[in-house]
Amino acid sequence: MADRVRPAVRRVTEISPGRYTFTLPMEDPPDRLLPELLAGGAKLISLNPLHDTLEDFFLKRVAEAGEAARATGEGSRASY
Repeated sequence: MADRVRPAVRRVTEISPGRYTFTLPMEDPPDRLLPELLAGGAKLISLNPLHDTLEDFFLKRVAEAGEAARATGEGSRASY
């Protein structure tokens, strides 16, 4: 089953024999994959959307600020 849907998912993780988690691309709704899984005999245990955490948001903003500072030269040291 996992091999059959592998092209449509970002990652397949086997959590125990015969049990898998599938990480789907954010731009593709799970509605497209569910019928194929269910038709193949899979049993859906849960469907959980993943969201960025506050830490993810903070790290992204810090990286963006660093890139902006490097682009404008603010991050460089003055020479005397």
